[in-house]
Amino acid sequence: MREALADFVGNTDSGHLCLCDSRFPITIIGLDTLVEGAPHGELCQARLNWLEDALARQRQNDVLIFMHHPPLTTGLRDMDSMGLLEGRERLARLVEAHGKVRGILCGHMHRAIIGSCGGAPVFVSPSSSHQIAFDLRDNQPYSFSGEPAQFAMHLVEPGTPMLSHVVPVLSQRL
Repeated sequence: MREALADFVGNTDSGHLCLCDSRFPITIIGLDTLVEGAPHGELCQARLNWLEDALARQRQNDVLIFMHHPPLTTGLRDMDSMGLLEGRERLARLVEAHGKVRGILCGHMHRAIIGSCGGAPVFVSPSSSHQIAFDLRDNQPYSFSGEPAQFAMHLVEPGTPMLSHVVPVLSQRL
């Protein structure tokens, strides 16, 4: 990714792939949650320090944050064990302090989930391939469902709440 998207993806001082793009009416911040070789994610102090600086530079602007691992517990216990395991509390404090984060957009869980972090809405996108079954029972391994492949489309404008649509990949018009 560093080679293919060198002009787009920024590196933090710690070598993580994060970006802050303020060319649009809403600043786009991308956070690297990768833990090399592991299914879970984290926001270490280096990444959170980078975010704090990025949000400080964008204090007057509305912001949209993208990250792979969602900063919330979903109730899908097996998937939560592979979620964002470090950095949630400080992320929530940074988002709340900024006050203009319009949304946090994530993936990883392979189903549409809505929550919040630091007062900002969190939208976990469904998968464009397969969905994880909705199963809130304890000690159940995740399994796939028969739900269709889906994607999310978000409409975000400065000063307005984020609006999100979930759309099946193979929808038919009537």
